[in-house]
Amino acid sequence: MDIIAQRLIVKDWPLKRPGDEKYFGYLVALGSFPVEHNERALNYADFCTGSGYSRYRLPYCLKLQNELFKFLKLNMQMAVAGDSMYGKLCIKLTPNGHVVSLP
Repeated sequence: MDIIAQRLIVKDWPLKRPGDEKYFGYLVALGSFPVEHNERALNYADFCTGSGYSRYRLPYCLKLQNELFKFLKLNMQMAVAGDSMYGKLCIKLTPNGHVVSLP
């Protein structure tokens, strides 16, 4: 068994304005946890690259979250089949919302 000691810092979502774009790497986890005082849950996505692991707070955008779920499912299916992970992701914010693509 491998044990990974880690301390994750939840980073703010980096795409703020239309035209912003970022290469995130492999999507490895999506999650949600409640916050106090009946506020919206904190949704997050974890990405890894050869140089590290990052957790980002997701914006409340159902389209983006659904796209990320699709790529996470593909990655999990590829891992179960014994293949390499599939989805290194690049995400761009457009005037019509987020566009998730493979680089």
